[in-house]
This record gives sequence, structure tokens and C-alpha cells, in this order.
Amino acid sequence: MFCSTVIPTIARSTLSRAVQSVLDQSFSADDFEVIVVNDSGRPLPPAEWHQSPRVRIIDTQRRERCVARNTGAAIAKGQFLHFLDDDDWLLPGALQAFWDLAQSSNAAWLYGGCEVVDNDGSRLSVAHLGASGNVLAQVMSPQQWVPVQSSLIKTEGFSK
Repeated sequence: MFCSTVIPTIARSTLSRAVQSVLDQSFSADDFEVIVVNDSGRPLPPAEWHQSPRVRIIDTQRRERCVARNTGAAIAKGQFLHFLDDDDWLLPGALQAFWDLAQSSNAAWLYGGCEVVDNDGSRLSVAHLGASGNVLAQVMSPQQWVPVQSSLIKTEGFSK
């Protein structure tokens, strides 16, 4: 399996959009899964995506986002981990772009750009380094940042 998308949630109303944005990817080069980690402390409201064979729902008990992410990562089957917050979504073609990038690189961390939009969908900013190679220092500097939502991290190196 190529990618496991982990979505920690506190049952926000935007969760369905986040999950559906992954399920709607036209990606077909390899398989992917979506792991929703429900950290709300209550059952999630019923939604159609609950029935998808690509989705697994794990319940935690108000442990906070980092524990929810790590819980999802611990059961992930994908070669890469992708973390998506429950109020974010993937643009169409994102998984295919990551697949293409992964085929030309053996990097442990792949990243792409992202758009920051407001609740009405108006673009506030665009983040994209446009750099390649070993850019860890650039990415971690206060002037440049790559949000975890626009990154893939090799699963085997994540827990080390």
C-alpha cells in the first residue's frame, strides 16, 4: 500500500469534507487508506464515508492531536504517512502528484505546496518552497514552513 492518510478529529463539522477529499482522489497507481482517529470522546455522527472499505475509524479518549496522530500512524499499512487535519482537505490530484514524486526520489519526507483559504474558500496565501534536494534547514526555518498536511513521511522512519 502506498499511502495511509491519518485524520485526527474532534468531530468537527468539516470532517466529512476532509475524508471525502481523500476518497475522491483519482489516484490509481497504488492503494491508499484513510484512518480517522476520533478523539472527541463521543461517537461520530453517521456519514456515508463510514461504509468505505478504505476507511478505518479508531476511537481514543480525548488524548490530544499528537496522540491521535501517533495512534493512527501505529496501525498504518502504507509505505508513506500523510496527516490531514479534520478541517483541511486535499486538492484533486494530490495523491497522484505525491506518487509521481515518490517514484523519482528515495527521500524520507516528501512535501508539496498548500493553499490557505478562509471559511468562504477565498485564498489567503499559497505556500510552496519550489526547492528540492536536502532542504530540511530551509523547511524548518521560521521564514519557510511546510505544513504537515502537504507532506508525506516514510512510515518506517516515522517512529524511529
